[in-house]
Amino acid sequence: MKQQPHPQNTKDAPRTSTWKESLRRHTTGPVFSLSVHIVILALLGSIMIAVVPKASHDDVTVEITEKISDLQEALMTQCIMKVKS
Repeated sequence: MKQQPHPQNTKDAPRTSTWKESLRRHTTGPVFSLSVHIVILALLGSIMIAVVPKASHDDVTVEITEKISDLQEALMTQCIMKVKS
């Protein structure tokens, strides 16, 4: 009986994968998953609509000017008091 050669020693033996093939096989899944997640997050982000609350600027302006005028009057009275003394 003739002994058969080991498959790695023959030309017909299946090639073992190279490091490039191995890297491609192991990174294809995570890269695909990451790109799908980015697309999903972008779509969800575009669905949300921000509504800016309406602010009443007139009320704020009136309150600020009243406070400023009160402060000016208080400062004026203090300056007058210092000058008199």
